[in-house]
Amino acid sequence: GVTCAVEMDHNDIITGSSDFSVNICRNVEDVEYHCTQAIGGFASGVNALCKYRNMFIVGFSDANITVFDIDKEGKYYELVILNEHRRMVNMMIGLKDDRFVSCSFDKKIVVWSFNQATKEFKRDQVLLEHKMSVTGVCETKEGKMISVGQDKKMIVWRRIKCA
Repeated sequence: GVTCAVEMDHNDIITGSSDFSVNICRNVEDVEYHCTQAIGGFASGVNALCKYRNMFIVGFSDANITVFDIDKEGKYYELVILNEHRRMVNMMIGLKDDRFVSCSFDKKIVVWSFNQATKEFKRDQVLLEHKMSVTGVCETKEGKMISVGQDKKMIVWRRIKCA
């Protein structure tokens, strides 16, 4: 079954599935969506999707994260695999400061940044305050991040700017 979906800026709808696949659907003439690309063969089911810039990010039940970029012909391709987590990725969100965050059953929240020149992602920070699985994250209008977990905690994170 379909486990998650995300809408991209150019109106593509991307769906992830427990059958180890991602489907990209494009709106044709503002009438209906057609599947224009299917990406499969992953090692585990898709658990989370996130739009980040013109890319999309896939979180898997095997703890991996894969980033897909789009080429000039409008086809998505695998850019990089990030493997910081050790258990299923629950959720990912893009932040207002142009980074993204992933959270997992491994109790970790990872903050990632992207270098446009080198096309590389870097782990900026790992947050380890939760004692059980981190099940969700969001960002407030003020730029604070909120995480929730199976430890029944809601943690409000404030960004500290380094000099």
